[in-house]
Amino acid sequence: GNFKHLRTLDKKNSNSIYWSPRGRFVVVATVHNTQSSDLDFYDLDFEGEKPESDKDLTANLQLMNTADHYGVTDVEWDPSGRFVATWSSSWKHS
Repeated sequence: GNFKHLRTLDKKNSNSIYWSPRGRFVVVATVHNTQSSDLDFYDLDFEGEKPESDKDLTANLQLMNTADHYGVTDVEWDPSGRFVATWSSSWKHS
């Protein structure tokens, strides 16, 4: 498939992307890192106003929320795509 760069996230240490089952939502996370543990939730089909710089893109990327889970090692979507579970495993930190 073809991929197109949508946006650069400055000043972020994110190292993982978790797509919802239907692909509309995404969690950009920093896992396995004790310095940063951000979870950014994005909507790729936001129905609000699209910025002028993104008019030629089919996606309308919108940051919905940011959360923090210190020491997070795993992120999973439930099959419906409505919920996200995060957890920290001591076995993965060692």
